[in-house]
Amino acid sequence: MKNFLEKHILFPKRYGLQPYLWLLFLLPVFAGLAHYALYQQAIATGLILIFLKAYRDGYELPHHARNVAIQLIIASFITANPWFATFGLQTFTGFEIGFSPVSDKRFRHYLWAYYGSLIFSFGTAFIVQKLTTFSLGSITWILVGTSFCFLAPIIAKSMSRTYDLTKQNQALEKKVRALERERIAYDLHDNLGQAFSTITLQSELAMKLLDKNPEKAKAELEKIAENSREKLNLVREIVAGLRQESSGQVLEQEQKALELAGITLSVSGESGFLPDSLAPVLKEALTNVIHHSRASSVRVRFEAGRLIIADNGIGLGASSASHGIEGMQHRATEIGGQLSFASDNGTTLTLTFPDNKPENPIEKEI
Repeated sequence: MKNFLEKHILFPKRYGLQPYLWLLFLLPVFAGLAHYALYQQAIATGLILIFLKAYRDGYELPHHARNVAIQLIIASFITANPWFATFGLQTFTGFEIGFSPVSDKRFRHYLWAYYGSLIFSFGTAFIVQKLTTFSLGSITWILVGTSFCFLAPIIAKSMSRTYDLTKQNQALEKKVRALERERIAYDLHDNLGQAFSTITLQSELAMKLLDKNPEKAKAELEKIAENSREKLNLVREIVAGLRQESSGQVLEQEQKALELAGITLSVSGESGFLPDSLAPVLKEALTNVIHHSRASSVRVRFEAGRLIIADNGIGLGASSASHGIEGMQHRATEIGGQLSFASDNGTTLTLTFPDNKPENPIEKEI
């Protein structure tokens, strides 16, 4: 029973509820048959049931042209025949033609046949029954229905193309995500995998040297620490590439970490001056302040084309080549910017970049 329903009665699942919703427009058609004789109602009902079977099968490509032809013939007969004079049945066929996954050439052929049946059936109906037999209200509704019939396949085709474009965009988005996951997997494998292998070997060597040669063991442990810091910066770059943050979001997050570290943060200028692509530089700089500066306060100033971060800590010293500075310089260079450091009564980082937002800064304190 289930197979019979799916094969002959129910519409294909890929179309969802859309075909069933159109069936609601059959209610006025059946209501219009109420004032006819019983035998006329029986004939019309039988023809409409045949029409519905062809309409349902028309959503399947096998024998598609035959099912469209059956619908147009029955709809034209019911419209042109003075027994029924039921307008609007062609609308179902029009929408089905528009939604059918056929070539543009086949669609044009259907369109000519569809409009031909409309002109024939509507023209015949008006000639046979004469305009004088219709009331003004009837003529108004007939004109509205006629216009809707003529526009149905065009509207459906437009909706179908929009739906197809949406599906294509969704497929493209899935493909981009898959490629991004693949890229991240390669980055993790090629960089972190090798790094962990190296750290493992260095750790094993340090353990062997710990009793025999403590100095060499200490040197190996320093290499392990340096290697770990470099790969930690790599992880941060990968994460930053996945989650693009604005400078305002970075400030909000880092402020909490700075408070826990006992460091006072003051901000001046408009954070919107800093491009989102450079927000990771701000994040890395504040992270360095927390972990390495031993500062009690840090000042962040946003200007048009420039970012200044100054703390009152111990300065860079011999660590100027580490702590993610290389990564920050790389990001600045990517957009034509420049990064410079000064170490006097603390550390001052100055980032210059192309000015794309020349606004007056608004002073504020966090």
